[in-house]
Amino acid sequence: MPVQDRRELILARLHAILTEVAPDLAVEASSVFRNRGVIPVEIQPALTLLDGTEGVAIQGRTSSRQPNLMVWRPGISILRPQVWSILKPRGLDEWAEIGPEMSMHRRVLFHAITTDTSIISLLSSNGHIEYLGCDTDMQTGSMMEGQLMLNFAFHYLLDVSELPTN
Repeated sequence: MPVQDRRELILARLHAILTEVAPDLAVEASSVFRNRGVIPVEIQPALTLLDGTEGVAIQGRTSSRQPNLMVWRPGISILRPQVWSILKPRGLDEWAEIGPEMSMHRRVLFHAITTDTSIISLLSSNGHIEYLGCDTDMQTGSMMEGQLMLNFAFHYLLDVSELPTN
């Protein structure tokens, strides 16, 4: 098995967490995905992880007039994946239940992710998890289908010497 970098290890662990909490959210294991687009109604409710974006926190630079040297030093990388919960569509008389259900999904996912010791150890002593909030489609101008997206930022040490070369 090839060596994986921290980014991939964090994303793989997030996907595993979604699979672990799926039964608590009445989601079938076969409806937990990574980087899946449209989720057909037939397999909802579902959970999906999108890899999102990654950036590097610039540290130690005091002036914009300093030259940019091409010397790599370990730094803090910020991974911003998106965790989606897609609820099962319901009848008109059942829509009042969707808000509390979304809140429950948010609570379970938030707790499972932010307290996971495997992810915390991958972030190293310089890293941390930042919860950036959630978005729902329960708002004006939206499809209002019962979708919840949790946004996290995982700050971790990016050391080029740890990256596999193949």
